[in-house]
Amino acid sequence: MGIFICGDVVSDKRIEVCPELAQLISANLSFCNLEAPISGVGEPITKAGPHMCQDSEIITNLSNLGFDVFCLANNHIFDYGASALQGTMEAITKCNKSYIGAYSALTPPPNYLTQIDGTRIGIVNAGESQFGALDSVNAFLGAQSGYVDLFDEAFVRNIVELRPKVDVLIAILHAGLENVDLPLPQFRRFYKFLCDMGVDIIVGHHPHWAQGYERYHTRDKECLIFYSLGNFAFCMPHHTPDKREQESFSVLLEFANGGLRDFRLCFHKLAVGAQSCQIRMCEEREVGFSLEALNAPLLNAQHYEQAILSIAKKHFKDYRFYYDLALLAPSKQLSLLSNLKTLLKNWLFSHRGLAARQALLLHNIHIPTHRFVQEIALKAAISSHTL
Repeated sequence: MGIFICGDVVSDKRIEVCPELAQLISANLSFCNLEAPISGVGEPITKAGPHMCQDSEIITNLSNLGFDVFCLANNHIFDYGASALQGTMEAITKCNKSYIGAYSALTPPPNYLTQIDGTRIGIVNAGESQFGALDSVNAFLGAQSGYVDLFDEAFVRNIVELRPKVDVLIAILHAGLENVDLPLPQFRRFYKFLCDMGVDIIVGHHPHWAQGYERYHTRDKECLIFYSLGNFAFCMPHHTPDKREQESFSVLLEFANGGLRDFRLCFHKLAVGAQSCQIRMCEEREVGFSLEALNAPLLNAQHYEQAILSIAKKHFKDYRFYYDLALLAPSKQLSLLSNLKTLLKNWLFSHRGLAARQALLLHNIHIPTHRFVQEIALKAAISSHTL
């Protein structure tokens, strides 16, 4: 038995997998990222971006497929507030399964501890700071529950305290810029810092696309960092996934004699039907991405820098537009009539929709991915005077 880890799961349909994948999930200790709470509980919170919830039977569905542990540290798990998160955790417990990554202010973040073939293994789960993260500010303002904040010092402290108790420490992390091929440099640096603090294997998701992986050597060990597995089953109404969102991979980790023995990459494709989402395994040559090509820029500093600068410059335009919307300012992306209406609203009715605009402003300046992109774009522009 090993540990099977896949990417994001959010679905309003039944999830079905091919026999080969079903065998792989059920034969191993299997983790998935439960990207949203179950439906029918709670009320939408004030936030920027879409609110998502899942069919109330999704946990039973995934449990029957063989998943054992649900990762809850992600940017949509708190979309319907504390009661929906609590209801989701209770539904998982009712199915005799486990969860990591979400907790209350009165209890420590749950770690998952297991032993496989003589190897003591610890697994932790965190997501980057977004709406619903139980970070220091939200705790200060009275939040009682949420998900583990990747950049909060408590997460690093937990790693340091857990390290002596296990042979292998795995961090499953939900973070990064969506729909791009490469991780941002700030995440690469921070993930390597986590390895220096004691993590052996990092498995990431959230970008929706598969990204590359690399080996990192600390002073005394070799670590593995998988930046993004891509989606596993992303089947939501009013969203048509692109090809890259429907093709991804999972990781199977094998252990022996107190350490990682080997790992296997399992490629798969998603097909969305009227009543179900079907996932089938395939060979790497059948998917539209190449891990060798995704890994290459990670090994070439010049190519990586050029690609990141291009990504940052492209996405900065979106963030600049968000500032215009949040501050009721004229925008090049709006028509003359729309800009006149915006100015009128700013002068006479600025109190209307204020909470939503404040959430959009917070979305720009608080969420690390968005702040990182703007930082790269602006610093590059200042140095070159091109933006």
